[in-house]
Amino acid sequence: MEHKEYYTVTLVTLSSIIPVIYGIVFSIVYSDERNKLNHLFGISFKGRQISAGVLRMVYLFILSFITLLLVINLTSPVPQEGWLRTLMIIILLSAESAFTYSLIKLSCSRFSCIMLLVFLVLILAAMPIGLFLHRPWNSIVFVSPFYWLVWSWLIPSAGESLSYAAIGVALSAVYLLAAGSLLRKKE
Repeated sequence: MEHKEYYTVTLVTLSSIIPVIYGIVFSIVYSDERNKLNHLFGISFKGRQISAGVLRMVYLFILSFITLLLVINLTSPVPQEGWLRTLMIIILLSAESAFTYSLIKLSCSRFSCIMLLVFLVLILAAMPIGLFLHRPWNSIVFVSPFYWLVWSWLIPSAGESLSYAAIGVALSAVYLLAAGSLLRKKE
């Protein structure tokens, strides 16, 4: 590999970590039961009640979006790709911050929260390893939604890019639904 490829993989990995860190920090800040902000009902907009959790996820999405936009414009990790694909990746990675926040908020006990954080670190660490490995060894990291989102950014074909992004979003949805159903069964 050339220096340029290491630079790209390093910056893409660091860009993927930003929304996860935001999601973890937000879930820890709002996990304290003594926190006054935890008991907000939200706001009423055009007769509909919007919960504080949804508002936090929207704020988290916007914060991740702005941070990723700045970081990606300053570093240009994938310079050969256009602005539209970069915008798609910024939106998808920003949505991963809300995904991380939701996953951690679903896990109520300390043990399940710690296990979830270990799982998030593993799927994030699997991403650069999978980018450096070649077939069939990279199939180990196919369970990481971040791996698929990064491939949708790196691959030159627009059709493959959209399909890889759809796989990453689908994996995130499966993890969120599985965590929700497992935790409901436990209660």
